[in-house]
Amino acid sequence: MVIDWSQRGGEAPSPQAKAIPVATYVRMSTEHQKYSTDNQIVALRQYAEKNGFETFGNMRMKVRAA
Repeated sequence: MVIDWSQRGGEAPSPQAKAIPVATYVRMSTEHQKYSTDNQIVALRQYAEKNGFETFGNMRMKVRAA
């Protein structure tokens, strides 16, 4: 599955609105996967900034496929 994080729904948050704190979770199951965990984190942070969220941490998992 590929998610296009550049697509936004709804209106941009107002400057007065307090950002909602969120943590991110990224996963990479094979070395051949197109997007590394670093790329996923960057995309999630960009999405969060555009949509009124503030990332305070992330969980990163690398899994080897059997």
